[in-house]
Amino acid sequence: MRDKEEWYIHEAPRIVSDEVWDEVNSIIQKQEKEKIQPLNKKVHLFTSYLFCECGGGMYVPSSNPKYTCKKCKRKIHIEDIEAIFKEQLTEVIISEDEVNRHFDGTHAIIRDKEQEVENIKSQIEKLEPNALMNIITNQILKFSN
Repeated sequence: MRDKEEWYIHEAPRIVSDEVWDEVNSIIQKQEKEKIQPLNKKVHLFTSYLFCECGGGMYVPSSNPKYTCKKCKRKIHIEDIEAIFKEQLTEVIISEDEVNRHFDGTHAIIRDKEQEVENIKSQIEKLEPNALMNIITNQILKFSN
């Protein structure tokens, strides 16, 4: 920081009211007095989703880069659990069974749509040319109104 002799002081318009200024300063003073660290909560990928085999929830303390069980204090490195997750996710995404299951579902949808197209084609063939033109004209008139 520069010496006070080097400071340049400029008047500037207020951007908050006195009430807001006082309220914010009282919050800051309260946090300093009670030693509260605002917005210092670190979030990890498995926070509140990872459980130890003993049933305890796992968290990452600020002093240790490992998920730690709240009950038995068992630990596992963050990198290890995230690597396991990525590996299992990759297996699910590109496993042959999953791919086949996805394609079976899409093939069924395609077959249903093809059948619908065939049904519509057979209905169109049964119509006289003038009747078909009347249906199309009526649909166009409905949408234009």
